[in-house]
Amino acid sequence: MGNFPEPILTWLRSTTLIAHEIADPTNALDDMMETAIVPQITLLEDITLQILKYPVDKVVVPRCLLSILGQCLMFKHSRSIIDRLYPDLIADAAAIQASVEHITQLSLAALNRLTLPKEQTTHESYSLKNADGRYR
Repeated sequence: MGNFPEPILTWLRSTTLIAHEIADPTNALDDMMETAIVPQITLLEDITLQILKYPVDKVVVPRCLLSILGQCLMFKHSRSIIDRLYPDLIADAAAIQASVEHITQLSLAALNRLTLPKEQTTHESYSLKNADGRYR
């Protein structure tokens, strides 16, 4: 799958099981959250915060992560649609690699240019869990 960073590759590899659990959740979803999803998201949060280089409102990082992962998941799960709309984007390994590089460059450019007006900054601590210990 090209040169996606390992946390994103791990996420993409587990998406079939995750998709099943999202569609029809069982207790396994909580186990997957704790053992697979949260550690990967935590790593991606750390990377995102390092790129942003400034304190951000608690909703900025999740929005950034979901935006980046959304791009990756679109390519992974909508191959038949992309193939019909823009077949050259996924025609071969070189085209897929070019798409990986595009997602990377677009995401990095967005993160590097992202600014948040001071009046919107809450400086609340960022956490994946609510006060009651449940995932947001």
